[in-house]
Amino acid sequence: MQNEICLRLTTLDLVNPQLITHYINHLGIPLSNIDIIIDLRDELTEDKLNSGELYTLAMGLINNLAHLNEYRKVILSGGSFPTDLSDISVGLYSQPRIEWILWQSLMNRKELARNVIYSDYGVQHPDFNRLSTRFPSVSASVRYSGDNDFWVFRGRVANRFGYEQYGKHSEDILAHREYSGPTFCAGDRDIEYYANEYQAYKANPSGNYKFGSPEVWRRIGQNHHITKVVEQLATLYGL
Repeated sequence: MQNEICLRLTTLDLVNPQLITHYINHLGIPLSNIDIIIDLRDELTEDKLNSGELYTLAMGLINNLAHLNEYRKVILSGGSFPTDLSDISVGLYSQPRIEWILWQSLMNRKELARNVIYSDYGVQHPDFNRLSTRFPSVSASVRYSGDNDFWVFRGRVANRFGYEQYGKHSEDILAHREYSGPTFCAGDRDIEYYANEYQAYKANPSGNYKFGSPEVWRRIGQNHHITKVVEQLATLYGL
């Protein structure tokens, strides 16, 4: 049996520390072989961030974790991206990357009893819903992570209003101040490709063009997001 484990603990789990201790004792695994994920999930709101409530919550959950410094790793996770895009109007939308801003605040203020590793859910809500493929009714929308914000280029339903909307979004991303450039990652290279496809489409709409699918664009968004986070952490730690 593998003598290592990762425990994901939500705020609900953490209000019952005796249960956590009992479970770890039952496993019989040394604390030095256990990684702990403190998962705030979707409890991250802009109001809680601005009021300081979120900072106080996260700091308390971390500092009050029994045997905090004995675990191999402690990770703070959460996801502030909306459940879906139904409440977002067509056009350009943005919201803060609350999980990233919170983690930076925790690191900068140095009030934690130990440092914690950053984790998030990318450009999707913690409660992941698989995209429909047989009866697609999702909008032609693109999710793109900036330095401190999520950007959503919101379109209309793709199978009614056209997949070329993805091409227009690609063109808009290339012109956006937070576009990282085609060499940043595979996702950004794909965005440039679809922007070029859209240019060709506008010149000759009768041609055969590909603009991707909801699944393709979710992959592009996640690929860019992961690369963005890795770059930010590497810069922060001077790597």
